[in-house]
Amino acid sequence: MGDTTTKRCAGCDKILLKSRFARNKIGRLDSYCVDCRVRIESSCKERLSQYRTCSRCKTLKPKEDFGVDTRNSGGRKARCKKCHTEIMREYRKHNPEITRETNKKAKSKRRDYYSSYNKTYYQENKEYLRAMNKRWRNENGDRIKNNNATRRAREHGAVGNGITSDQWRQIVALFGGKCLFPGCGRNDITMDHIVPLVLGGAHDTYNVQPLCRSHNSSKRIRIIDYRGLSEWT
Repeated sequence: MGDTTTKRCAGCDKILLKSRFARNKIGRLDSYCVDCRVRIESSCKERLSQYRTCSRCKTLKPKEDFGVDTRNSGGRKARCKKCHTEIMREYRKHNPEITRETNKKAKSKRRDYYSSYNKTYYQENKEYLRAMNKRWRNENGDRIKNNNATRRAREHGAVGNGITSDQWRQIVALFGGKCLFPGCGRNDITMDHIVPLVLGGAHDTYNVQPLCRSHNSSKRIRIIDYRGLSEWT
């Protein structure tokens, strides 16, 4: 007959005394020894601690799907982010006045905080930020010029579909990257509006031409289309 005082553990595969095994609810010995059972339950609790059940949709989800809330146990909100977003969307829809007032206060609070933070950060990293800004301006000269042209067009209330940086580069390349004033040929190109903005000209691709800074300035508010006079057309 076999030894009735020992039992093989299904976890560590060791033959141990039966006293090392706990009994379940119906009085039978557990398949795992006490040590293995404690280790298994600890591992399960650790895995379950990475999940949370949403109080609204009742779905078990990873903790990352819940917003942070230090007031709740576990440091997460009771509702998942998706449910929270849906609830807040409905709340804002039915309470527009309260929402506007809350947003106004939050915006003012953030403005004061970030204003102070940005000033402190700039003072502590002044040289680095200046170098980074200078490098960006050197690498994005065309973009800066195009943004300035767009701003001026907006200030004058100009019509048109606007001009992207890529579209302006294509126009400049079409005319050889040089000023269109007859006999000039300089390459310090600026964007000139054929019909000036102050006269109601459009800020669109059909109303611009590349001119050097000097001839763009001397043209003033006259309507002159140099594209027909250029050797590139």
